[in-house]
Amino acid sequence: MKNSILKRLSVSALALATALSVLPAVPAAADGLHCVFVTRESDGKLIWFENNVQQGTLEDPQGILGDGTNRGREIYDAATNEWYWLDAFRSDDPAQNLDGAKAVNKEVWIPYVYQQELVQDASGVGRVASGLSDEAKIAELAAGSNLEEADMSAQVADSIRNRTGKWVRYNETGAMIKGWFTVEEGSIWAINRPDQLGNTYYYDWKTGLMAKGWLTINGVQCHFDEISGALDQVITSEEPSQSTYKTLRTMKSEYVYQKARSGQRDHYTVYFYEDAAHPDEETRTEQWSKDDNGDYQLMGESKYEYVTVKDGNSSYSTNRITSEKSWSTSNGTRYLYRESTYTYSANSKTPYNADKQESVYYDVDGKVRDRDIYTYVYDENGRQKEEYCEYVYYDTAGAVTSHSKTKYVYTYDNKGNQIEQVTWALKVDDDDEEDHIESKYVYNYNEETGNRSNYQYYYRQYVGYDETTGESKYDLQLSSYTEYKYEQIDGSWRNTEQLQYKVVDGVKTDELSYKYVYKYENGKQVRYESWRNVNGTLKLSSYSVTTYGENGYDSYYRSYSIDSNDDPYVSYGYDYLYNVTENRTFNWRDVYYSGEKEDGSLEINYYVDFEDFSRNTSNWPVGEQRTKTNKYYNGDGSAYYTYATTYECIEVTR
Repeated sequence: MKNSILKRLSVSALALATALSVLPAVPAAADGLHCVFVTRESDGKLIWFENNVQQGTLEDPQGILGDGTNRGREIYDAATNEWYWLDAFRSDDPAQNLDGAKAVNKEVWIPYVYQQELVQDASGVGRVASGLSDEAKIAELAAGSNLEEADMSAQVADSIRNRTGKWVRYNETGAMIKGWFTVEEGSIWAINRPDQLGNTYYYDWKTGLMAKGWLTINGVQCHFDEISGALDQVITSEEPSQSTYKTLRTMKSEYVYQKARSGQRDHYTVYFYEDAAHPDEETRTEQWSKDDNGDYQLMGESKYEYVTVKDGNSSYSTNRITSEKSWSTSNGTRYLYRESTYTYSANSKTPYNADKQESVYYDVDGKVRDRDIYTYVYDENGRQKEEYCEYVYYDTAGAVTSHSKTKYVYTYDNKGNQIEQVTWALKVDDDDEEDHIESKYVYNYNEETGNRSNYQYYYRQYVGYDETTGESKYDLQLSSYTEYKYEQIDGSWRNTEQLQYKVVDGVKTDELSYKYVYKYENGKQVRYESWRNVNGTLKLSSYSVTTYGENGYDSYYRSYSIDSNDDPYVSYGYDYLYNVTENRTFNWRDVYYSGEKEDGSLEINYYVDFEDFSRNTSNWPVGEQRTKTNKYYNGDGSAYYTYATTYECIEVTR
């Protein structure tokens, strides 16, 4: 049945070639670069060179970061008109070692969609496109993702706006797979991923993005699993217009404590959903906690609205919060503590960001004690440019005891970097007129690396009083100055030092107050040092060391403090442990240490065992609920608490 459906969905080679001819020309790796694949003599694998420099290794500055390590790099080869993946994985086993070689028969998750120049993002956990706004990227991709065969422009646009990245697949030649793909019996995919046997997928012809959800292909409606991307429903003209597909949704998260600790109670969260298939349901979450009598009480409620945002030819849907309530207890009495409401504008650039949030706080008698109002203003690129905050406090009789207003103004350069943040105190009774500047941050960036080079913090400080008027005088003065140092390590610009200078009477001196040092090996941070000024001399006050396991995933972190004799001791640490197999890698245990014992061994504070859990719905009956349970233990091995999340495979009518 599936093969016959796919035959009806497929297009002729001529029609496909015609469709592909409308794609814009794919840019070369960089202007003026000489790019070529070369066979590596040691193992016969193909490696990629740009101007005689191998790319895609751990040292490649344009690599994709994962867990602090370059995983590899996506490149375009003009000679074949194909995209490839250079895998940075290194191993002492020659059969497993890639070290920048072209990968074949591989699935890869890449934290960006747009195939263009790449830079490290501010959080350091991925590489994102630079130079163009999201809407400019979407406009360029629209011409390549809205083919006659299937229009994936909306899914591509959604991935760019939400920074969800993309799952892509590379074939036996290493080329990115596009269009239809089925995991056939006996194929290398079926051997490496038996859970995918028989699954069919569809990939965007421009970006290689895996399709998820509903997509019309050659006039036929297809549904792909929202998580795995596997085809699970096809509606043809011979089939009824009403059909179903399977998807998962979280039903309940529950904490159950086995050992009482101060202030901790058993509690759980229940999820209710409205979505495209359930328009009559109200989306909300409820948080319930056990009281002193052992009874569960509703302690929190959040409500959401399901909206579809249209932007030109693209549209995407989301649930966004509209209101929150939380309850508290006092001497055994439960009372409404806080109510918050959120409002949104029709600005499609910021569908997830509220334009206004208002929170009201009550006392145990139900009287309003505090009212906080936040108003947000965004620019044409969806960046926050202003924020207004108003705080009003009341006494038990309802009279205002304090009323203040503050405005934050954010400024960006033409690259999207924030270069200034100014905090204004506003006049309460003068229609938000600016009164004075309370503080200001100024950020500068290094032209060579593109990273922040320094920032200055200015604060309004008391400088005396006017003898004539008797009024206090204030001045905006430099309060702190921090500088960042970078070095090119393993082909990447790395922050190696952060220097905080002493400021005296608003003037930066050459003396350091603090110094922070970062050291790296094989693309990973392995050591951090904190130095502080003691009587004019910098002394090491603490440091941390991170080592990594042979499987490439395990990590061991130790934080050291320095005692009065200048001797180091472990004050904190953790181990993150993974189970790595050919078919699956998952985090199975985390161990947290509270410090060092007298004998030098580490004191285990607690540890967590994570249950392996697959959300693939291909073998999950509709209506069935399954629970993923993580178990927490005290350092002595006794049970602390369990955290269980229940998912249901639901039947959704379209």
